[in-house]
Amino acid sequence: MTVSIEILGRIVLALVTGGMPASRPAPAHDPVVVAQAAHEKKATHERNARHEKKAGAAEQNVAPDARALVDKLQRFYEHTKDFQADFTQRYDYKTFHRVMNSTGHVAFRKPGLMRWDYAKPRSKSFVVDGHDLWIWTPADNVVVRRKGFTTNQLSVAVTFLFGKGHLADAFKITRRGKNELVLDPLASGTGTKQVIFEIDPKTGQVKVSTVIDPQGNENRITFSNVKLDTGIPAKRFVFTPPPGAQVQEMTSTGIK
Repeated sequence: MTVSIEILGRIVLALVTGGMPASRPAPAHDPVVVAQAAHEKKATHERNARHEKKAGAAEQNVAPDARALVDKLQRFYEHTKDFQADFTQRYDYKTFHRVMNSTGHVAFRKPGLMRWDYAKPRSKSFVVDGHDLWIWTPADNVVVRRKGFTTNQLSVAVTFLFGKGHLADAFKITRRGKNELVLDPLASGTGTKQVIFEIDPKTGQVKVSTVIDPQGNENRITFSNVKLDTGIPAKRFVFTPPPGAQVQEMTSTGIK
């Protein structure tokens, strides 16, 4: 419940002066009471109108034949507390006519913990611990840290995995084939041209995610051996630089 400054002031004044006598309530026709009631009624109406307008606009961003699948997808991740899976990644560098294939394991835990451990072709870990981003490359014995990095700084195409945000607020969504959703960013300059999700129609879980950047490069990740709500411990997302590792700081201007 929102309490206006005026009402809060009157409550505090009543408390410090010993309280307002119960036998002398403010009359219903008191101009202050009437004006305050009208003000609060108007404010409530405006809030509801803004909410309905936003919801209506988001609804228009979803094609009618895609709505049921989008709702199932959104509900699945809103109700999932933690998630882990093996993954295979195919990165197609269109500009350089080169393809890189990788494998590894990924884990998410609400609120905002994430870890990607690459096994092949090169061991590397990306860890978001709720405060910082850590990147560990054993072969180079180098740790890169980005202070103050949280999952809130990621695209909604990722944060929805934590149950944060609604895809329809950031993308125009259409359906392709039976189980694919195509997401086109509403805003420019996001670094993403298009996102494609292949969905399990029974659960709403993302089976394959493909992100296409403005240069046409494609990052395709396929999830397998998925495990849900197993109670992943928070310590899994704690990273401590190994003894002797070189720690570098990542800033907005580069790595130091």
